[in-house]
Amino acid sequence: MDVVVTGSGIRIGSIKNKKELYGVLKGQEGILNKLKVPNYKHDKEVVGSVVEENLTGVAEQFRKLPKASRILSYCLEEALSESKLSRVNLNNKKVGIIVGTTGAFTEIEVHSYDAISDKFEEMDVTTVGRIFSHTPATTLANKLGGVNGQVLTLNTGCTAGIEALALAKTLIETKQLDICFVGGVDTPITNTIIHAFEEINMVSTTENISRVSRPFDRASKGMAISEGAGLLVVESKECALERGVRPLLSVNKISANNDNKGSNGADVRGRQMLRVVQEIMKNEEPPSYVNSQALGVRINDTIEARVAKVVFAEDPIVYTSSKGHIGHTFGASGILQIISSIISMDKNVIFPTVNAGEDIAENIFVNRDLSKVDVNSILITTHGYGGNNAVCLLKKVELDYDHI
Repeated sequence: MDVVVTGSGIRIGSIKNKKELYGVLKGQEGILNKLKVPNYKHDKEVVGSVVEENLTGVAEQFRKLPKASRILSYCLEEALSESKLSRVNLNNKKVGIIVGTTGAFTEIEVHSYDAISDKFEEMDVTTVGRIFSHTPATTLANKLGGVNGQVLTLNTGCTAGIEALALAKTLIETKQLDICFVGGVDTPITNTIIHAFEEINMVSTTENISRVSRPFDRASKGMAISEGAGLLVVESKECALERGVRPLLSVNKISANNDNKGSNGADVRGRQMLRVVQEIMKNEEPPSYVNSQALGVRINDTIEARVAKVVFAEDPIVYTSSKGHIGHTFGASGILQIISSIISMDKNVIFPTVNAGEDIAENIFVNRDLSKVDVNSILITTHGYGGNNAVCLLKKVELDYDHI
């Protein structure tokens, strides 16, 4: 059974839809800014982006949701429109929701400060929902008017979006679901997250924008941290064509594993990442390019280069990363990589990797300018803190005749 994506929606920084994302990714400038580190006693800043919201006049019930729930729900209308779905025509389908996240929500830190400071009057009946990582998924279910299938949340870190898609693919292939809304979301710009990652040299609060989030560059001073959300409508190809919808792409294969080095360890040689990429690419033609998670973090990016040297030694292919444009969105990153790939296939372009270095990328060709090529397949790579690796092969959907 072919599992396909028929709709998508996005929110990251100032970007409110796929058209705006395309406008950013095809250029040489991103949306990253210097942001004040929240709740910090010294005047320090971090490079990243926050999702812009205007909550003036918004109902209190929606305003009191965690920001992660709000920004994921903003993606819903774009995804429904593109997939030609409505809340009404979902009634006769078995529908599920799976959301991937690290659970790094701003509200957890805010209410922790309240508790430490004995400001319990700042808490109310909505506080549990505001700090609960499953709230974004249940918010989507509510926005859809209720669904009759599984509503799940995966908290596996930066690979969570791809792993959510893997679970959705399995549930559709085994006919437990007809349609699944697969999301990724995080709002990780908190004092705790920033300084914890600064301790392991993955984030800097002292460097300017030009020295941060430089994929494949040993001199990069860590990653940029961004808020973001992405949402996919996933279903079988048969279901999509019955509804008269042309699929955006096919979710061909997904493979995932763990480094088995514990919560604070990592397989610095990339053996486990190599294993999942080899598994995905077995008996496959090389992809049109690799949409890489290269962050501007030395260990992460070196693993990408080592894998490329082994798997694509005979057929060197193009690598690209969007992290210089939009930063790293933690649990949302894999879904956002897929959405950028949807645009890439539709436009037949490979986006540039801005601020890319050369010293780590000696084994691979890093795309530095917008390239017009036939894009028929894309390999997505993600790896996360705690050692999870998740890789996805996407393919352009070929129809034998014009169903639509």
